[in-house]
Amino acid sequence: MTAAPSLRARKKRDTWDAIAGGAARLFAVQGFAATSLEQIAAAAGVHKQTVLRYFATKEDIALAFQTRALERFRRGLEDPARRESVIDYWRAHVARSARGLMAMGGADALQPVLDSDPRLAAHAAAIEHQYLDLIAAALSREAGVRADTDVHAIALAGLLVGGNYAMARRVRARGAPADLEAAVLSIVDFAVRRFPSRV
Repeated sequence: MTAAPSLRARKKRDTWDAIAGGAARLFAVQGFAATSLEQIAAAAGVHKQTVLRYFATKEDIALAFQTRALERFRRGLEDPARRESVIDYWRAHVARSARGLMAMGGADALQPVLDSDPRLAAHAAAIEHQYLDLIAAALSREAGVRADTDVHAIALAGLLVGGNYAMARRVRARGAPADLEAAVLSIVDFAVRRFPSRV
């Protein structure tokens, strides 16, 4: 059984959430470029120096939830106690991420912010590449084959990650954010049909 987080850990988490959440709301309303660190600090109820202790740059704040989701995914994927397959683990991750996006206002609120600045777009693409590399390597390990020559794992990871991203954009363009979870899970189902398990 996991111990409850300490008071200090809870306070750090609450401050992180206040900064990242307040910034996300500001970015959605007034745009990334027009939002200052001072405004983010005020929205979170902290000093600017506190913001900078948690996040090195404004870009880091804008992608805070994506970075946290990636790290959570990485830890779980590499956990020796994980029992589900890589595909099932990814399925749970994208479903949880879709629900999190909906709780924050949906993909509609996030994507225009990412598209508004080339640095953000590049940072977001780097996160997608990390997912692709993590999934491909884990699929190869699961099958007991060499990762550097495993075309099956590379192609499947590309379909899962790229398909998830493309489907989320399609849902946003359709103006149907309530469909996000089902839509991204349909990509996982499609990938499983096209790439039968090797284990």
